[in-house]
Amino acid sequence: MMNVAGERDPQTLRQYLRDPRESVRAAAILNPRTPHDAVRALLSGKPGRAVRAALVLHPVLTDAERASLLRSEDRETRSVRIAILAAMARFSRSSAELAELAKHPAAPVLRRVASNRHTSRETRADLCHWSSPARIRARLPRLFPSTGRPADPVRLGILGQVVEHDRAENRARAHPRRPIAHLDRAL
Repeated sequence: MMNVAGERDPQTLRQYLRDPRESVRAAAILNPRTPHDAVRALLSGKPGRAVRAALVLHPVLTDAERASLLRSEDRETRSVRIAILAAMARFSRSSAELAELAKHPAAPVLRRVASNRHTSRETRADLCHWSSPARIRARLPRLFPSTGRPADPVRLGILGQVVEHDRAENRARAHPRRPIAHLDRAL
C-alpha cells in the first residue's frame, strides 16, 4: 500500500487502478499523481466500497456526483470513508485541512486530528472545548504546531462538503423529522 501512495509514474498508477484488490485501487485513486481520466473511467463500472469511498474524496467528481455518491452510501462504505479521513488527518501537514477535519462528527477522525502535531492551537482549543471525551483530550500533544504546508483549496472544498454531509446526517439521526408535524399543530 505504501508503494501505491508514493508512486510517481502515471503508467504504473494506471496499472494499479486495474488491480484485482480493491484496497490497491482505492490507494491509487487517492494518489494525486494518478491520471484523472483513468479515475473517471472507474465511475462507469460498479465500484466497490473502498473505491467508492476514495472516489468521494477525488477532485475529478463534480459536486453533484459527489453528493449523489454520499447519499447512496451504505454503513460499511461510510465506515471505510471515515477510516480514509482518519488516515488523512493523521498524515496531513496542513493546519487548514486539519481544522476542517476537526469539524467531523466521527471520533476516529477527531483522535487523529488531536494527535497530529500540525494541528493549530485554535483547533486544539476547539477540540478540547467541543469534543468532551477524555480520550480525545488526552491525545492533545503539548507540542506547538510546526510549520505546515498550505492547504490545497480544491481538496479543502471537498473535505468541507464531505464533513458537512456527515454532520447533517448525524443531526438527522439525532433529530428525525416528523413528516406530519404540521398536522399535529393543526390539531
